Amino acid sequence: MRDILDSYFGNRLRFRREELDFDIRVLSELSNVPDTIIASYEAGNIRCGIEDMYKLSRALDVSITYFFQGILSHGNVIDTEHHI
Repeated sequence: MRDILDSYFGNRLRFRREELDFDIRVLSELSNVPDTIIASYEAGNIRCGIEDMYKLSRALDVSITYFFQGILSHGNVIDTEHHI
């Protein structure tokens, strides 16, 4: 079962990548993170470490906190399937 934080991170990563009209290959080149790893992050299958999170945030022109904005609502984790 996917961890809710990994899933949320992956959703936010995909949303921002698509917002910038990048395919995974472009993001991989810009961030120096392998495209297969990015795909796994987006699927919520593996946990992103701080080094890759930093590289991805720089390539996507967002702060690291961007990936977790909106995850808490009154102290409870929100439904990641419906909130981006």
